[in-house]
Amino acid sequence: MSREETARISIENLRRIIRSIHRQNPQVLVVVLGVYPDERMTNGGWVPNIVDQSLVPLTDEINWRVRDALASEPRTVFASFHFPPNINMFQSKNPGHPNCRGARIMANAVVDALFSAGELQNGLAAAAWGCHVGAIREPCSMLPSKACCMRSAVCALHHHSGKCFPYTAEVYHGIPLPR
Repeated sequence: MSREETARISIENLRRIIRSIHRQNPQVLVVVLGVYPDERMTNGGWVPNIVDQSLVPLTDEINWRVRDALASEPRTVFASFHFPPNINMFQSKNPGHPNCRGARIMANAVVDALFSAGELQNGLAAAAWGCHVGAIREPCSMLPSKACCMRSAVCALHHHSGKCFPYTAEVYHGIPLPR
């Protein structure tokens, strides 16, 4: 079955699920999260943990179809996102599933959708101005704000120094880094 056919079936199933949820509680806001492309493969297998860029146009098309098809559903929003190219975005031990960087991007997309729908009074909107979600074009230390650093998939605020560093286990766990 083609991905396009799978998308058509998914749209119908999403409608059924959303309508069933709203029959139980019409005030619930349903957030539908977009899909992400697969990991890149070569003849030797998976290329470690990066997005297959050849699938991005197809993934975008599927997401657009789903978003447009669900636009008329009440109290339903679509959360879209993109994984940056050539960045480790998938788990090593569970291929095809996003790692913490990918999860961060998806979580930001959900918060953005909730904020845009007026469901959250505070969101990550302050970070949206001048921030690249992937923060891959400039070094972490050059990001314009702490909010941009916190939103980035490849950067993190160091707990002790408050400076923006490339995302590593050491930064995440607050281990002091050399100056």
